[in-house]
Amino acid sequence: MYNLLLKDVRMAGIFLWIAVPGFLLYGAQFLAFGRGYYLSSIFITAFLSTGITAVDWKYETDRFVCSLPVERHRLVQERYLLAFGVTVCGYLLVTGYAGVLSHLFSIRDQVSELASWSGGITFILTVTLIFSIYYPCYFRWGLGRGFVTFSLIILALCCLVALVPALAEVWQVADPSFWSQPGGRLRQLLGFGRPTDDLRCRLAFAGLLLIAVLHGVSLSLALSVRSYRRRDF
Repeated sequence: MYNLLLKDVRMAGIFLWIAVPGFLLYGAQFLAFGRGYYLSSIFITAFLSTGITAVDWKYETDRFVCSLPVERHRLVQERYLLAFGVTVCGYLLVTGYAGVLSHLFSIRDQVSELASWSGGITFILTVTLIFSIYYPCYFRWGLGRGFVTFSLIILALCCLVALVPALAEVWQVADPSFWSQPGGRLRQLLGFGRPTDDLRCRLAFAGLLLIAVLHGVSLSLALSVRSYRRRDF
C-alpha cells in the first residue's frame, strides 16, 4: 500500500506544480467575491484528489500495474486513501494561506469561517462527496465516459435539490453557518423543540451525517472495486 501511494504521489507531481502555485498566485483575487475563496478551494482540492486518474489515462499505467502481483482492490483502496489524504492536506494548505492573506487584506470573516470546525467539516465532506461519486464512474467507464457520467450525476443532484423544496434543508449542510445556527425545521425533525437544544441538535445531526458518510463512502468503494475487477486491460 505504501509503495502504491508513493507511486501516485510522484506521478501526481505535475498537478502540484501547476494547480498549487496557480492557486496561490490567484487565490487572493477570489477573496473579493464573497465566498469565492472557499468555493475555489473546494474545487481545486477536488481536482487534485482525482487528478491522478488523468495521468493513468494518458500513460495507460493501469495495464502495467495490473500485470504486477497486486490485487485490484488494493489499488482502488489506495486511490481512496490518497484522495482523502489530499483533501485533508488541501484544507490545511488553503486555511494556512488564508491566514497569511488575512494579514494583508481585510478578510477576517472569511478566514474565521474557513478555519472553524464547521468550515472544516463542510470542506472535507464536500470534497469527499465529489470523489466518492467520481471514482465509481472512473473505475467503471474510464476517464472519458466516466467523467461525462460523473458530470451528469452532479447536474442531476443539483437539479433535484433545486426542484424539490423538501431537500432545501439538507442542502444547507453545504453552508458552514448551518452548523453554528441550525434551522428550526431541522431541530423539529430531530425532536428538539426548544432553541436551547441547538447543541444537542448539532451533535445528533453530526452523528447521523457521519454514519451516512461512512455508508456512502463504503458503497462507493464497493462499487469501484467491483467495477475495476471486471475491467479488461
